[in-house]
Amino acid sequence: MELPLFVQARNFLNNQQIRAQVHRRILEQLPTEGEIVLLGHSLGSVIAADLLRRLPPELTVKGFVTIGSPLANGQFNVDDLFKLLRTPLSNVSWWVNFWSGSDPVAAKRGVSVAVPWVLDFRVKTSLVPGPGHSSREYCANDAVAEAIGFGLFGSRSKEIVLAEKNLQIPLNDAEIFVLQALRYCYLILQRLKGDEALRYEYALRETQDRLIEEIKSRNAEEGRPIPQEIARLDFDNGDPNAAAPVPGLSPFMPKEQAIERLLEIIGQNLLLPFEIEVPEKIQREALRDFTAETQLGSTVGAGIFDALQTAVGVVSGSAKSNWRKWGAFGVGAAALTAATGGLALA
Repeated sequence: MELPLFVQARNFLNNQQIRAQVHRRILEQLPTEGEIVLLGHSLGSVIAADLLRRLPPELTVKGFVTIGSPLANGQFNVDDLFKLLRTPLSNVSWWVNFWSGSDPVAAKRGVSVAVPWVLDFRVKTSLVPGPGHSSREYCANDAVAEAIGFGLFGSRSKEIVLAEKNLQIPLNDAEIFVLQALRYCYLILQRLKGDEALRYEYALRETQDRLIEEIKSRNAEEGRPIPQEIARLDFDNGDPNAAAPVPGLSPFMPKEQAIERLLEIIGQNLLLPFEIEVPEKIQREALRDFTAETQLGSTVGAGIFDALQTAVGVVSGSAKSNWRKWGAFGVGAAALTAATGGLALA
């Protein structure tokens, strides 16, 4: 889709001197070290993305939020920007892009078509083109506000004291597995509706409570403190009005290790003993978002899911075979149990 370029956009894209002046003025306002949160709207999102490679080496982007971005449009590939952003940048913790189907500048699609590791999130804005592109409308959306707030302030958990005490405790492999498994299940829950969502939510709530209690018990025996990321998932399951905290984003993992872990996760029923069938489309979409969050790229998760499904279909003689029964080609319960240090996920 070709979009008309406004004067400001044309000047930034085509005039190297103007582009350099814009970069200089912004960099003069930024610290030389520490952490920042970037928010870019419209052309500002292009400028911010282009700025990522020019930041001081000691300055980290704790969170990058783009709204109404035209980066899906090839006209904005300034200085071969898309090639630079093809793989996750080491100085950017996460990038989430919000777009609206009624926003003509967003080209009616997300940024991940050009930058695969970006997490795209569709929101609703006004059907009128002008207001539909307004930064005010985007920022009034709860999802956008929450993303910005998360970048600025972190978790909304009320366990402030507990988090401070456990801030520096590293996660072991079992704890990482639990966080990743619960996060994937939560991404599935987001897509379910009606009675199916209620049943899945109940099963996930019970599973989360059981796993966190098991980690707490095991860590107490070993004299190991509870890491912040695990502690914030604890809740009173005996209180029906107590909400189960939402699992945070998965810790970053190297690509090879992450793919192996994904095979473990999608090859098992993580909610055992509950048996809830989830449509393959939803599983695939959830895995796509999961890999986008972990900076692997939104296309990686979908590719893994499709490849696994196809391979099992070939082995079983039917593409409709329930590939979960194959235990992810030998990953199985034994491997899962070993990976989690004996947790009851298997």
